Amino acid sequence: MKYTPVSSKGVADGGPGQEKALEEAQIRDKTVVEGSGKLDFGEYELELWDLRYNGVLGRGRGSRGGAGGGRGAWAWVRTSCVPLAIIVTLSLVIVVIALLDDSLARHSDGSLAGDQCRPRHPTTHSAWLNLLTSAQHSVDIAAFYWTLLNSDVSNHSFPSAKLGEEVFEKLKETGLREGVAMRIAQNAPSHISPQKNSAVLAALGAAKVRSLDFKRLMSGGVLHTKMWLVDQRHVYLGSANMDWRALTQVKELGIVIYNCSSLALDMQKIFDSSPPPFCPEGRSGDVDAIVDVIGKAERFVYVAVMDYFPKTLYEKKTKFWPVLDDALRRAAMERGVKVRLLASHWSHTRADLPTFLRSLSALSSNATRVHIETRVFVVPAFTPEQQDIPFSRVNHNKYMVTDKAGYIGTSNWSADYFTNTGGIGLVINETAGGAAGAGGGARAQLQALFERDWHSVYARPVEEVV
Repeated sequence: MKYTPVSSKGVADGGPGQEKALEEAQIRDKTVVEGSGKLDFGEYELELWDLRYNGVLGRGRGSRGGAGGGRGAWAWVRTSCVPLAIIVTLSLVIVVIALLDDSLARHSDGSLAGDQCRPRHPTTHSAWLNLLTSAQHSVDIAAFYWTLLNSDVSNHSFPSAKLGEEVFEKLKETGLREGVAMRIAQNAPSHISPQKNSAVLAALGAAKVRSLDFKRLMSGGVLHTKMWLVDQRHVYLGSANMDWRALTQVKELGIVIYNCSSLALDMQKIFDSSPPPFCPEGRSGDVDAIVDVIGKAERFVYVAVMDYFPKTLYEKKTKFWPVLDDALRRAAMERGVKVRLLASHWSHTRADLPTFLRSLSALSSNATRVHIETRVFVVPAFTPEQQDIPFSRVNHNKYMVTDKAGYIGTSNWSADYFTNTGGIGLVINETAGGAAGAGGGARAQLQALFERDWHSVYARPVEEVV
């Protein structure tokens, strides 16, 4: 297995002087997990941005501001590396489940019963519990916010919150287990995101918690990473926040990699260190990695993201930012690559999203010989309870797959997430023969996942939702 680490969103990753990765462990089980629920927090994220980010950016600052003072306070948390992309060349098994109908029966581990479920396709809930159960020495978690308990979201009781509460109890149990050290890096608490769950873990002595104040360190922005590292061997990375809705009400996608110390140790640098330069040599920006993947595609580029905007969303003065939009258009026009973009549509979708999607697809015609298609994925509420749950029922995925590679990240596709936010991404370059075996490799399974969603009844023409 070969992998090339890259850094993301204006922040740095592992710097020189770090101990080289230990010998490569045999990759025994790697799985991409799709959220066991429906959708995530969407607009809740927008509120966090508006309250904690927008006001700061409006006063002006560079897109890659300095860290400010107090570096010593973040000895094992590196704001600059939290937003990065790690490029990997390996064969993975992707695990995905479509959780659109809560009427489907579930096994005791949270996986769906029947033909839709496979043993190697865990839900996010079961993947997290498995990681905590397997922990022997350490659990490191980088999180955007914490709402694992029903009471964190509403005074009304929602049965589906049970899965989040199970994860919270497992976190407490694991953190208090003898010999296991748990560390949490998170956004600084605020009135809209008080981070009560992590505060409880800290008070119990189950975890050491450190909060990143992006206003002080970066002049604005948020830590948008969703990453777990267990025993410096096992890794989770994906779109799911530490939120019970991400386990039951939001359509998520992530990847779990077991027994790969080389990759885990490299990602550990993102969590542990905070060098002075935010983008040191050897680390590429997340957006640069995405553009590179698009640029190497020969036949197709399929993108599934919650938001797609070639502009800033959270600055007082809107700025045009066509980096990813240009890359997609260039691939379609110059190389004849087929482009499909599946965005999300829900109760908090911005009114101008369809405009940008139509702008892309408008290039397609026999005259231009360009093939770009856009659709929106709609997650309906099947029960009154689902309809009442705030900030749910949305496709929160952030991934891309081409005929050459796959990409799984934590960022929505708008400027702010790549210029001021701390996120992380994984690029999977499929090796020769990497798709061999049952189910194929990670890239092939990501492609199958995208095509399943694209052709489903939940993917609708943009015109139908305008």
